[in-house]
Amino acid sequence: MQQMLQNVQQSMEAQKMRVDVFKAEADAEIKAYEAETRRLQAVQTGMTPEQVQEIIMQTMRDIATVGDMSIAMQGQMPVIAPQGMPA
Repeated sequence: MQQMLQNVQQSMEAQKMRVDVFKAEADAEIKAYEAETRRLQAVQTGMTPEQVQEIIMQTMRDIATVGDMSIAMQGQMPVIAPQGMPA
């Protein structure tokens, strides 16, 4: 009987440790999210909508360029014939 009680107590302690670890991880994630939110708020107040739009457009151009470079590096660059000429 005493052994069973010890086993139950050990099981409860192990469960409490798992809960504590879970809480610590959740708190860390929440703090990271809050920090990111504060950074975005700080940056946002210093930028106009036009500046934000330009950053987004530049990012899209960069993505397109990287995609084009990736295709060329693989030797799969599509051949684009000049206007009026067959490929």
